[in-house]
Amino acid sequence: MKKLIIVGMLVLAAIGIVGAQSTTQNKDIKVSANVGKNVYIVSVADLSLGSLDVVSGGSATANAVIRSNHTSWTVKVYADKGVLTQWNGTAYVTTTGATTIPYTFTFNSAASVSTEKIVAQPLTTSATGAPTATFTARTTGGATGQTFAYGVNVTGAAGGADWDAAIYQDTIHMVVTAN
Repeated sequence: MKKLIIVGMLVLAAIGIVGAQSTTQNKDIKVSANVGKNVYIVSVADLSLGSLDVVSGGSATANAVIRSNHTSWTVKVYADKGVLTQWNGTAYVTTTGATTIPYTFTFNSAASVSTEKIVAQPLTTSATGAPTATFTARTTGGATGQTFAYGVNVTGAAGGADWDAAIYQDTIHMVVTAN
């Protein structure tokens, strides 16, 4: 009986030792996130041609700052009128015979890749068929974005033909899109 009690105590001790042993278990935790395509215009500036010379015309330039975290994106440019139109301070002048002044638009003309620039193009009045620059890389410049030069040019009137004395305006719409 003593042997049985000793064996029983040894069994209980073994169970206690086995139960007291720690077990290690590994589980993997996956961390995931999704970052959407972001492309946006940080800043643009209005263009002022000042007083136009009828014979020599004029030009104005500025810089747009754009950010894109995606490698496929576009800049599309169109205008309200596509020509400088007489402006009375609150609306375009639409009377018969009011002169308009044609102009061309240029964007990123120094680019070495032809698809990444718009050079001396007239602007359409809708996004459909509008001049487009297509990019295949993210913008540089980090949080501040990448700078792109743009501008308008008015060619003087042949032989000095006169435009009406007036204030002229057009609104250009620059649209950036992640593809």
